[in-house]
Amino acid sequence: MARRTKRTRVLSWHAAGRCWRKYRTCKVSGRGIMHYLDPRGVSQSDNAAYLEAEQNWQAKLCRIEADERRALAQQEASHNPSLVSAMNLAHAVLDVDPSKLAGFATDYRQGLVSKTATQSGTIDESSIDGLIEAYLLEKRQDAESGQRSAKTYAEHKSKLDDFKLFADCLGVEAIAEVDAELIGRYRTEQVARLPLGKLDGGISPATAKKRLACVKRFLEWCYAREALDRLPRNLDKDYARITVPKRKPRFYSPDECQELFAAATSRTRLYMALALNTGATQVDIATLQHEHVDWREGVITRPRNKTGVEGKWKLWPVTLKLLRRHATKGPKGLVLVGENGLPLVRDSIKPDGNIALVDAIKLAFNRLVLKVSKEKVRAANPELAETLTDKSKQARERAKRKLDALARELAADGRGFSAFRKSASNEIEKQYQDAPHLSSLFLSHAERATKAYYVDRHFDLLFQAIEYLDGLYDLNSVG
Repeated sequence: MARRTKRTRVLSWHAAGRCWRKYRTCKVSGRGIMHYLDPRGVSQSDNAAYLEAEQNWQAKLCRIEADERRALAQQEASHNPSLVSAMNLAHAVLDVDPSKLAGFATDYRQGLVSKTATQSGTIDESSIDGLIEAYLLEKRQDAESGQRSAKTYAEHKSKLDDFKLFADCLGVEAIAEVDAELIGRYRTEQVARLPLGKLDGGISPATAKKRLACVKRFLEWCYAREALDRLPRNLDKDYARITVPKRKPRFYSPDECQELFAAATSRTRLYMALALNTGATQVDIATLQHEHVDWREGVITRPRNKTGVEGKWKLWPVTLKLLRRHATKGPKGLVLVGENGLPLVRDSIKPDGNIALVDAIKLAFNRLVLKVSKEKVRAANPELAETLTDKSKQARERAKRKLDALARELAADGRGFSAFRKSASNEIEKQYQDAPHLSSLFLSHAERATKAYYVDRHFDLLFQAIEYLDGLYDLNSVG
């Protein structure tokens, strides 16, 4: 018969207090501290009490280490003020005290129970409402710990709110009442709204697909935690299959880019240049670190934020000049931050569960497009422009409202900030038709493993393509 190995105990017994304890040296002060752990008044031979004390120690250790990391970061920041913005990044983006996450960072089950007890102590896990609340709580914790974006959490919330409303209208409250008929009716309802107009309650195919996919994931989650005895048979791989028409991409021509660049502020010019030069998104720009930039060679090397694929881009002279002008002091941390010192793009979850999204790059771009649109509208409608100088205040206000409405209509052409990177990629495809991989390399799309060696060897060709784009857009000639 095999001999059982005795488990080594990491805690020591404190006879006077009839409890377990742990000695540890603080990484900040260097002092040794004895930690006495619950439960108290137990026996040394009580194995269940020891296991509970050890579990309490792991949770407490996580909180202690989180506090130590924060204290050490503050000490480092006091010696190097340029690190303050980087140190505040996580708090600004997550909008949560990291110490609140420590309870479930190493022991997720215990942390979830603790947070559920304090925030949602009355959750009824036999009801649809209660299970949706518990499901969203997990998604919110994922967002607060950085495992997913707050935007993804908000997507889950809005889609499940619709399903909850649908069930309420049918008088279905208990999760046990969710059957094939109910979810079949829900899918039929979504499909029936596709041809309707927005004012009549119509939805897009993308919205319908996301709603059905979210409901499917939620019910599978309920089944996994045994809240549902079985899944409806029509909740199969085809349940969320909705055909979403592919949108035809819209681009900015080189002339249009020059026109916008000429009217832009220095900051907005930098955002445009980074998008055209490196194919950067708003989040790529907002998360650019000093470690990513070789200032001497004028090269950015970093993983793309969305795909995680490593990319490398040679900066145009105009891009490098603007980047140096607006960059924070290095050598670490974010290269670009807002006037308030916070990241340019950040999201957080408000106490009511709704999302708060700040995108300074998008706001700057929208202001620029509206400004240029107003100039075009005034040039095309000289009679309205002249009315702005009329002696009648009412006439001036009417003309201004008319011009503003026309400008907003012109600006809403479906081309957002991301159209810059798509436009640059499209120009590479047209110029380098014998090298179709270059556009994917420029955008850092995920490549198959068998192509990895091939892509790594062709950054030199990408640099040539980027140089071609520099001559094509010729932003340096814009005054």
